Amino acid sequence: MTLTKLQAVANYVDTRGQDVNSAIRLYELLKTTYGLPKELGYVAALPRMKALIDEGWRPKTITLDQLLSMPNHSLGYHYGSHLQRAGLTLNKINDPNPITSPLEYVSHRMRETHDILHVLTGFDVSLEGELGVLGFGMAQWRSPVSLMLIPAFLYHALLNDGCYEAWLDSATKGICMGQQGVECIPACKFEEAWEKPLEAWREELKIVPISPQ
Repeated sequence: MTLTKLQAVANYVDTRGQDVNSAIRLYELLKTTYGLPKELGYVAALPRMKALIDEGWRPKTITLDQLLSMPNHSLGYHYGSHLQRAGLTLNKINDPNPITSPLEYVSHRMRETHDILHVLTGFDVSLEGELGVLGFGMAQWRSPVSLMLIPAFLYHALLNDGCYEAWLDSATKGICMGQQGVECIPACKFEEAWEKPLEAWREELKIVPISPQ
């Protein structure tokens, strides 16, 4: 890995995973390494994701107000509430770049569903919660980003007398959750069933959340 990419990892760790721009920059830089294209190719070949790619399916646009107007037991309402609490916007989440290949399709889908996974798993957007979702990705789609960032954060905790045990526990729980869930959860068409109850989604996907929402 080049010095630029290592610096991007260090910058993201220094922000304790809370800077969206640092996360996006890191992901864009890692696209040029062998690991990330290998991961995207692996995911693109999974039956559930391959079906989406072959169909050319793309989610319909929706606003935060529309999400928050849905029944309070629905995935859409919980997702909207999550975005509101985290100070995130749908424009920040959606990838404006064109899709010209299966690997780019998977890249878009991963970015679109990252915060949906926060809602499904119950992990919040604290660093501890992000480590849980990173662990989930490690188990679900062999994420090289997770393989780099989880050890980096744990090493940072050791050097700075941080919350090593809590962070390790969160990552481990995310890994176990990802292993127990159905294959390739990001390929689900969540956006076609925002009003479906959150608990129904969790039951269908075999996700036992870290904390009820």
